[in-house]
Amino acid sequence: MKKIFALLIISCMFCCQKVIAAEKFGVVNLTNVMNEYNYAKNIHSKIQSQENDIDKFVQNAQLKMKNAKSKEEAKQIEEASKKELAVKIENLKKYSDNELKKIQTNINDAVKQVGKIEGYNLILTDSSVIYGATDISAKVINQLNKK
Repeated sequence: MKKIFALLIISCMFCCQKVIAAEKFGVVNLTNVMNEYNYAKNIHSKIQSQENDIDKFVQNAQLKMKNAKSKEEAKQIEEASKKELAVKIENLKKYSDNELKKIQTNINDAVKQVGKIEGYNLILTDSSVIYGATDISAKVINQLNKK
């Protein structure tokens, strides 16, 4: 009985090794994907442009305060500028957050599509894998930029 049990365990071990060997693992470099994803590049440019507009707004407000005819006028300009600046920053933050969520969703969808098409059983980020997986970042980038 012990011999049969031992043979059963050994045969299970060999079967499991063959199943594990048949698994296909992929890895994605998310930094590379973000840098090469055209939509993400466009959003990054738009955000930078809006940040530059905010910087110009602050400079103009400072100039208006400096050129004010009285301290009271400067104080009014400062208060109005602070309110407008807060609105601009909040709008930029909302826009940035919404777009980042879209980008993350698009990347996740592209990874899943590539995984299905290529037959991968598991796809991880490159920061969690040292060895033993195929880098599919370029395929993910191609999938994303098709849209």
